[in-house]
Amino acid sequence: SQRIGILIKAAAAGDNQQLARIAHLLCGSSASIGAMRLSGMCKQLELCAKSGRDSEAGQLLQSVTAEYRRIDARLQTLTGSTH
Repeated sequence: SQRIGILIKAAAAGDNQQLARIAHLLCGSSASIGAMRLSGMCKQLELCAKSGRDSEAGQLLQSVTAEYRRIDARLQTLTGSTH
């Protein structure tokens, strides 16, 4: 997803404001498709970014990325789509 790429770039640049903003958007879109675990992780990432807990945010970003990829692969299997 484009948002995952933006999250990674924001974290690498130390842009916590952008990291929090995109995590917030991904939290909402994840919840809207029923991906509640991913949504919760994104909410935690948003809060870490807002409070400047960079080390914790970095760990959460890895978890968010892995969970996103897991969900994306599952959705691709269910819909028969390929990238």
